[in-house]
Amino acid sequence: MILPTTSSCDVVGALHAETPRIADILRLQLEFFNSARFYLTIKVGVRQAVKDKTDETSFAVCAADLLQTTNIEEELYNQIEAIGTKIDNYTRNGSGWVIDKMICAHLNITKYSPMRVGKHIPLPAKIKNKRCLLNIQNDDNQCLKWCVIAAKHPHPDNHATRLTQYRQYEDEIDDDGIAWPIPLSQIPKFERQNSVRINVVCYDEEDKVSPFYPIMVSKSTNLDHTVVNVLLLGTEKTTHFVLIKSLNALLRSSSTRNQKHHCVR
Repeated sequence: MILPTTSSCDVVGALHAETPRIADILRLQLEFFNSARFYLTIKVGVRQAVKDKTDETSFAVCAADLLQTTNIEEELYNQIEAIGTKIDNYTRNGSGWVIDKMICAHLNITKYSPMRVGKHIPLPAKIKNKRCLLNIQNDDNQCLKWCVIAAKHPHPDNHATRLTQYRQYEDEIDDDGIAWPIPLSQIPKFERQNSVRINVVCYDEEDKVSPFYPIMVSKSTNLDHTVVNVLLLGTEKTTHFVLIKSLNALLRSSSTRNQKHHCVR
């Protein structure tokens, strides 16, 4: 446990305040394991003022990978903001529940063998028909490169998933010093070399409220750079990037016709 019970309703603020201490713990573990994986979980007390009810609920996010080159503070920031997104979705879904206090927060750390993002894998059944996703059928380990090219040179016809549609633009990509398949820690370098802002979204099929959530948000502030949103999929053997053609369409609830603009920040 990294945080005891606190009366503060500002869960995200309390976690950010503990970032230096959590980062020190992660550095010690990284020295021991060489590579590790961690995720935060929190338990909060909630109340429903109208019905005078109280309860407890928990929030967790996708695990983040730690390598020797990882910016730990940046990974912590992404995890905490992802928890904040889940809390916002929970309190805004019309149930009337609000956060009353944080009961505890846990830092979970395990050793793992790094997996890099590479070859094509099919979309999960529940999202395979979403037209806002473009799953390019690459036969190499450079799916992020093809996502960036497809974002800059969208192909309108039914063959947009074919790799042959994008090979003519391959020379536009500067991947000097980039290891393929690319580890997440090298995405900021890839961004700088190619004048893009890349945001990475994960998918939790079991989460019925907010199955899509960001795990990496671009730190670039250059508004002239192309924004590329990608969905990170994974199996036991490999992981893969899918281009998100429209973030609004991906996050739009099927139960409402209200138009909303979504931003990963």
